[in-house]
Amino acid sequence: MKKTALFVLLIIAYACKNNTEPDLNSVEKTFEFGNSQKAHEELNRYLQKDSTNALTYFTQGNLFAEDGNHKEAIVSFTKCLKLKPEYATAYNNRGYSYLAVGSPEEAIADFNKAVALAPKFSQAYNNLGLAYKNRKH
Repeated sequence: MKKTALFVLLIIAYACKNNTEPDLNSVEKTFEFGNSQKAHEELNRYLQKDSTNALTYFTQGNLFAEDGNHKEAIVSFTKCLKLKPEYATAYNNRGYSYLAVGSPEEAIADFNKAVALAPKFSQAYNNLGLAYKNRKH
C-alpha cells in the first residue's frame, strides 16, 4: 500500500472516531515523519490503556502493512474487526494484507465482505479483481 493511500485511510479513520477513542493524530504525524518504531510504541501505549478500541487496532494494522509486516497487520485488523465487525475499510485492508502474504482466497472473502458492507467502496472492488487475478487455479 502506498504511503499516500495509507494516510488517506488514516484520515478517514481519524474522521470516524468518537470522543471515547484516543487521539491518534500524534501517531499519524510520527509515522509521517518516518519514525515507524515510535509510532508503534505510541499505539502500544494506547492499547495497554484500552484494548477495546477498534480504531487503534486498525491504525496499528495500517502501520504494520506500510512497514511490510503483513502477518502482523492481519492480526491487528482481525482484532479491530472483532471489536467492530461492520468496518468495511478494515476488511479491505486485511484483504490487502492477505493478498500480500499469498492468501488470495482469504483476501477474496475479505474484499467481498467489504463490498457487502459498503457497496460503493470502489477500492475494495479493485482489490477484489486483483485477488481473483492472483488466485491459484
